Amino acid sequence: MNDLVFQAPQTEKARLVFFHGYGANGENLTQCAEYFQKKNPNITIIVPDGHEPFEGHLEGKGRQWFSLSAFHSKDLIDTQGYSSTLQYAIERSARNVSKRFQFLIEDPLPLILAGFSQGAALACHLGLFHMPCALVLGFSGFYRIRTVPVYFPDFWLYHGKKDDVVPLEAMHLTYKDLFNNRLSVEQWIDPNAAHNISIDALDHALAFLSSRNFS
Repeated sequence: MNDLVFQAPQTEKARLVFFHGYGANGENLTQCAEYFQKKNPNITIIVPDGHEPFEGHLEGKGRQWFSLSAFHSKDLIDTQGYSSTLQYAIERSARNVSKRFQFLIEDPLPLILAGFSQGAALACHLGLFHMPCALVLGFSGFYRIRTVPVYFPDFWLYHGKKDDVVPLEAMHLTYKDLFNNRLSVEQWIDPNAAHNISIDALDHALAFLSSRNFS
């Protein structure tokens, strides 16, 4: 496993951990991290590899944060919430990751958690239950709240309207759960994006950070 680190070129005001999606790896988020830091040089960005090899291709470079082999996209928008099996998979992964990044929890610098797709689900769970942070940025993700949160960071959610991997409804359900649990949450939908992070999405996320004095 590798952690790509993009050190803040100017005065470091925060650290952002960006979790990749299912079957990808940290390298897949390099361009996003570089763009983000170019626009906001006061943030150090850490892009880690998932701790499990991708179950879809064990011989390749792909990684994952938890298994999704037993689930379908419709499971992500079940109005009754996730199955206990999926929630346990996210919880187990979050315990592993929070131990891995314990040094960030103990550091006085503000922490921001971000993720794409599966990584967004992990970022949400970490921010609510394992890693106290200032902000959570969820890109094209999914997440449902089953128990009362321990921490209450501010959330920003993004989704592509044309996403055919993780349904747009997944973001709406995440937003609803966060709102119902009295968390501060904003959302933005890119009408032209599919299951990807668009430049417009990065710009909107950067604007959100600026509105929270992280610029």
